Amino acid sequence: MLPNVLPLFLSSEYSLSFVLQNFLIHIVAWKKLLICHITLNLSCLLLSLLLPKKPGRLGAITTHHLLLKFTVKSQSRPLQPWCEVLGSVDEQHVLKYDSDSNKVEPLSLLINKLNGTKNWTELTQTLGDIGRELRIILLDINGTEISTDGHPTLQARIICQHEGEQCIGAFCQFGINTKIFFQFDAMNNIWNVTDPVSSGIKHKWEHDRELGNFLRRISMGDCSHWLKIFLKELYGRL
Repeated sequence: MLPNVLPLFLSSEYSLSFVLQNFLIHIVAWKKLLICHITLNLSCLLLSLLLPKKPGRLGAITTHHLLLKFTVKSQSRPLQPWCEVLGSVDEQHVLKYDSDSNKVEPLSLLINKLNGTKNWTELTQTLGDIGRELRIILLDINGTEISTDGHPTLQARIICQHEGEQCIGAFCQFGINTKIFFQFDAMNNIWNVTDPVSSGIKHKWEHDRELGNFLRRISMGDCSHWLKIFLKELYGRL
């Protein structure tokens, strides 16, 4: 009978060895998988710490700009504003102003938090003051070699650009009846003419120290100041 039992015993021993071998293989494979999983998670964590923050968050090295578009009329009808302003941060409209109501209206829910604050009162005063100064500039342009039909309208764009906390660009553009004639680089104190017929008034403005100081103040000072405030509201709490 032994010859008949021995094959069964050998068969049972082989099956047990096979099971143990496969069990050990699975243990080793599971251990490797666990190590890979932990390594992958640590790599992702390290990568997230090394990568720069998402654009738009304060602290990241990103570029932002504020554009203030002024439309100033030499004459206006009753109950019609002679000055209107549209403000945008990074192409997003954030405010509008008109001289008739002498109020700034927020166009962004985040910027709306400033409404009614001291900063908002100062902004209203600043935009009104700039509008009045631009109207004087418009009267200075009217009657010069720049041809205007009827009552001219001045389009003035005040632009400031920041990289991080630093102002890296400040410009003022001037146009009459939608046609741009001048651009003033405030940081480099350079006038650029986009239309040859305006070269005469360009020469006059280049030597107007008071005008140059005013344009530098509103572009490098006021515009830059408000850009910082708006960026804090728009991106500072993301």
